Amino acid sequence: MRLDIVPFRPEHAAELDLRPLDSLGLTGAVCGGDPLRLGRVYAAGGPAFTGLVDGRPVACAGIVLGAPGVGDGWALTGVEVPHFALSFCRAFSRMLPALMAEWHLVRVQALVLEEHATSRRWLERLGFECEGLLRRFSGGRNYYIYARLSDGLSNVDGGGASGRIHRDAG
Repeated sequence: MRLDIVPFRPEHAAELDLRPLDSLGLTGAVCGGDPLRLGRVYAAGGPAFTGLVDGRPVACAGIVLGAPGVGDGWALTGVEVPHFALSFCRAFSRMLPALMAEWHLVRVQALVLEEHATSRRWLERLGFECEGLLRRFSGGRNYYIYARLSDGLSNVDGGGASGRIHRDAG
């Protein structure tokens, strides 16, 4: 089975069989935990992509564009993502520098539930640095805030790929 990277569509968020900590993170989201509604916000917010296996989404990620030069990174991962973690991480590590350059971002930041150690390690591998703990930030839960600055692009090996999303036929 192969992981195909395609442009994100809102229904991908609803079709994911989310991992428990990703589901928990949705409870504090602005869309009341409705994955399709959140998918619509993400799709309208900026560049995003989905990892598909046999036509089913296993992970989605992207950047919501905010203040000039700043983006909010996000990711939703399904229960199958551990089988494709390396492929998904490689795809995102190639795309992140390209997206930051294309959208003239000097900062991409991401929030992670305090107990979501796997996602914290993933962000650190992508060159993000932890800036602090936001206590009782959303839904009464603690979140870490991570950031990656554009001057840190050389700290992460982008693998030499273009970082472009493959366009699907549909």
